[in-house]
Amino acid sequence: MTSLKVTLTGIISSGSQPDFAQARFCDRYGKEHLLLDKLPVFTAEEDAAVPCEGAAGCFIEEEHEDYYLIDLAYPDGLEDEEGMSRFEVEKSLVVQDRDKRGKMSPVVIPAVNRLLEEYEDCVIAYHTMRGLEPYQGEKSHRDAVLFALEQESNKQKAEGGVGYSCDTSLLRGTEFSADRLLGDTVRPWNTEPRDDGSWSCTAKSYRFAFYDPPCGNGLTREDFDRLNKVLFPMGAQTLEVYSWSCDWSDYFDESKEWRGCLCVSVYDRAADSFVVMLASATDREESIWKR
Repeated sequence: MTSLKVTLTGIISSGSQPDFAQARFCDRYGKEHLLLDKLPVFTAEEDAAVPCEGAAGCFIEEEHEDYYLIDLAYPDGLEDEEGMSRFEVEKSLVVQDRDKRGKMSPVVIPAVNRLLEEYEDCVIAYHTMRGLEPYQGEKSHRDAVLFALEQESNKQKAEGGVGYSCDTSLLRGTEFSADRLLGDTVRPWNTEPRDDGSWSCTAKSYRFAFYDPPCGNGLTREDFDRLNKVLFPMGAQTLEVYSWSCDWSDYFDESKEWRGCLCVSVYDRAADSFVVMLASATDREESIWKR
């Protein structure tokens, strides 16, 4: 579990168990924030004497050089007195259980985030990360894909939804040409059918999933090239790519109604980092794409 260090400054007796507690912390700008919730949310000590140390569960959205952007909405739905749940905090305040922290860590590329804000109708979810273990080929790509799904699942939970489930025994990857990934030679949905009769896009559909989704998004080939030059500044020559099956998680369920899922992992040897692209689509107008 990932948690934020807090200081318990008050216990409020509610007349029933458990009591409520006040917890405080400072963001990286020095502003103090107050959290209020049941005592067990912050500590396992039933007779905690304040002030004392505690912890608030959180989700790391972004990792920067000297701070994290965290969200306290997951797993316990915490907000400060102003109704805010997302904060930039010093790394020293965030504790990760090394037995549970996983094998990847999110990496923020500001230029990519700026472009994706500009391309708000882009249907692809991009996840950038770095491995916490030495690169091990397909195994590391698999870890990256699972980490990306975990990030998507945590976002769903933070917004009050239900996380995604998966069956990793169905997760199958195929090595793919980086030149073809970024190329412009293959039409979008000309792919192989799954056993259940639905269709699965592969890495060769990446370009078209970006600017030619089922209902259009106004993006162009130039937008695609612009984003990928930032994601992969050395071009295809330093990339190792895997295209993955889309039948291993309910994240892709909507795509079973149409030819519209994408699951691709890219390792950049020069940057020693990964980019995972996920998308899922249906032909129903009210829910064409999910990202």
